[in-house]
Amino acid sequence: DWSSDVCSSDLVLDRFCGTARRSGFGGRIVLWTDEATLATATGLQRKHEVELLPCPDQPYHLMTARYLAYEEFLVRNGAGIDRVLLSDVRDVAFLSDPFVHALALRHPFCAFLEDTTIGDSIFNKTWVQQAFGDAAFLAIAHEPVSCSGTTLGTADAMRVYLGRLNSIAKTLHAKGQPITVGLDQGIHNVLLHRDRLLESERILSSNRDGLVFTMGYSQHELGASGWPQPVGGTPACITHQFDRMN
Repeated sequence: DWSSDVCSSDLVLDRFCGTARRSGFGGRIVLWTDEATLATATGLQRKHEVELLPCPDQPYHLMTARYLAYEEFLVRNGAGIDRVLLSDVRDVAFLSDPFVHALALRHPFCAFLEDTTIGDSIFNKTWVQQAFGDAAFLAIAHEPVSCSGTTLGTADAMRVYLGRLNSIAKTLHAKGQPITVGLDQGIHNVLLHRDRLLESERILSSNRDGLVFTMGYSQHELGASGWPQPVGGTPACITHQFDRMN
């Protein structure tokens, strides 16, 4: 995750890696860092058994360029990887291991929905229109927003997803389209809702499924753990966007 918010990077990284380990996850945690966060990340490397990689040279905004790094990593390491979680860092915490959740085990590709539609979110509307135009937006305006900040799947499914997303981003960039912050989510939603990517293998998981709780547009309450959960729902393995709340 590349965030422009570098304050308290020690807390951010310790929370992300520490809650992942306390959730019971024993697999690989890979972080891409720049010089601003390298010292902190190095300090946590041994504590949480984290692998560090340098941020790659990017042709456009890092929020979309990160998918190039993800794809390159899977190409180089895919033979030893079963399942993958692509995740933001700053606003993500783990309550339990997402890889052992029934939905993650049952579906090769899991994308996660927010409690709003593309047409009702000015941000998502803009990201789709900017990259694909008004016709594409109108075709999927009624669909629920899927947050690109967390995506989980098998290595094979993730290679398909990353290949398609990166191909579109490269094409847009070659045409002179500015690849600005958030455009990755516009591409992500067009892939899911217009192109029906991996439709036979996927689940579009809601906040009440207990795998990922994406809070930005959701009503929430505090659970017994002290972490938020959907009103009337149950705690999810992953809490996302909690720092947008009071």
